[in-house]
Amino acid sequence: MKRILTSEQMRLVEKAFMEKTGYPSLLLMEHAAQAVAQEALAMARDGAAFFCGPGNNGGDGYAAARLFWQAGRRCEVFALSDPEKLRGDALVNARLCRALGIPIRAWEEGTPLAPDCSLVVDALFGTGLSRPLEGVYAAAVRFFNGCDLPVLAVDMPSGTPELMTRAQATVTFHRAKLCHMLFPGRENAGRLVVAPIGLPEDEEGMTVLEEADVASLLPPRRRDAHKGTCGHVLVAAGSPGMAGAAALCANAAMRAGAGLCTLFCAKETMPILQTLAPCATCRLREETRVEDAFAGKSAVAAGPGLGMGRGSAAVLEALLRAKETAQVWDADALTYLSQNPAVLGERFIITPHPGEASRLLGIPAAQVAREPVDAALALSEKYACTALVKGATTVIAFQGQCALNTAGTQGMATGGSGDVLTGMIAGLLAQGVEPFLAARLGALLHGLAGERAAQRLGVRSMLAQDLLGSLCIE
Repeated sequence: MKRILTSEQMRLVEKAFMEKTGYPSLLLMEHAAQAVAQEALAMARDGAAFFCGPGNNGGDGYAAARLFWQAGRRCEVFALSDPEKLRGDALVNARLCRALGIPIRAWEEGTPLAPDCSLVVDALFGTGLSRPLEGVYAAAVRFFNGCDLPVLAVDMPSGTPELMTRAQATVTFHRAKLCHMLFPGRENAGRLVVAPIGLPEDEEGMTVLEEADVASLLPPRRRDAHKGTCGHVLVAAGSPGMAGAAALCANAAMRAGAGLCTLFCAKETMPILQTLAPCATCRLREETRVEDAFAGKSAVAAGPGLGMGRGSAAVLEALLRAKETAQVWDADALTYLSQNPAVLGERFIITPHPGEASRLLGIPAAQVAREPVDAALALSEKYACTALVKGATTVIAFQGQCALNTAGTQGMATGGSGDVLTGMIAGLLAQGVEPFLAARLGALLHGLAGERAAQRLGVRSMLAQDLLGSLCIE
């Protein structure tokens, strides 16, 4: 399990450590610079150019340039602000560079690099930038992106979504940061190196589950287990023209380990579902009370392909009254919820994509995509449940806690992938996994299945049903 910090959390961790121990900030900068210099020495065939900005990120760059030079390698420093106007540790390191005779020059567009330059180091801004780049800084990033040399970023590729350095590698310190996990930072950081700098480990930050965590987090399965002891999922899904969504969901619930699965379906979809999901049984919505359908069930998956008719609304209204039963709501169930807001409760999980999340919160989808952590936390608070906001980086929130999932591939951008996730989470719920953990595990296992499917079939050719054949839970 990894832990991820925000930029503000990192600042507070450093501040608290120095106040408690008296450890000098200059020494922390030296540790950071050692990690950057080590990576620069490995990446550069010959010399290097260090582009240094106006703050501590620039200070890291000056210090790394000094260590690179002292290792016997030629380098030059391009100062994008007057070095003598730097403050604190950054000023000390700039003056040390000058004292050693390292060339320091102002940079402007068109300034040539040394002939032996084989690496560019971006030490402009790091993780603290919130405004779009302008002037010489924007010109520098455009230069990085077009110079045909490898680029090493210090802490974070400089920029914002409008314009950002595209780095081959990024060295960050102590922990990976949220901006490394979210796009466009995740795409532009390249290979991420997380370097220790002497700060103590703690439990601060968001969690990211890894494949090695799965076995210890799943409930053990006894050797004398049978289908009746492994959980029973009710899948309230499917309608004419959307039977595939229900079948994917039901098959995923059983692939995730549920012993039994019952599809609560429309009569005309039953023959299709009995064919597509032969391991599941069916109860007809036209002939069965909802309360009877979910009686004795361990978990419910509601929404995929359910439709928006009065019959579907009646199903969801009944499920809302069963707050003691673990449930995961997706797709049409979320549309219903956006039109009929209700407090769900801690046994519920909702799994919106950004468009659904925007309707549930009443904010633009672009804002959800830009601020998925804030959106997940707001959804969890508004609906009093676990909220999983889907995306290339999935965010899961519950009662102020937040977790991320980075497993997966762009090949999962295909119809039905979300239905598989819903079923998988329901299958985990049915086995007794608590909702917040079930959402986190489900997202991880779903992403890992996507990665395996992409390896077999390629990102353009895989289908949602290929996730089922690629799911492997020991």
